[in-house]
Amino acid sequence: MTLIINYLLPLGDRITMRENLIQTFLREKPGTGIGENASRYHYNVERFGSYGIFLKRPTQLNKGFDFTVNIDGLFFKKIVDILTQVIKTLQVP
Repeated sequence: MTLIINYLLPLGDRITMRENLIQTFLREKPGTGIGENASRYHYNVERFGSYGIFLKRPTQLNKGFDFTVNIDGLFFKKIVDILTQVIKTLQVP
């Protein structure tokens, strides 16, 4: 089961933002096993135009504190060109 959370990143310096995100992760309830019994979290963090930016936990590495940053509605052709594609897509005309 995936729990969807609308997360609001607090204003402030980077230390405050990191601490808040870590505390949010620490409040997650663990699952009871694998597959459907594993806990999964989807944090909606921001919108930019028609794109939604979200964090997913855990990732494929599943080392306990990992997450991926995802952009809903944006798909990349090559891993090497991801940064270039994001910058071009998010540029304001």
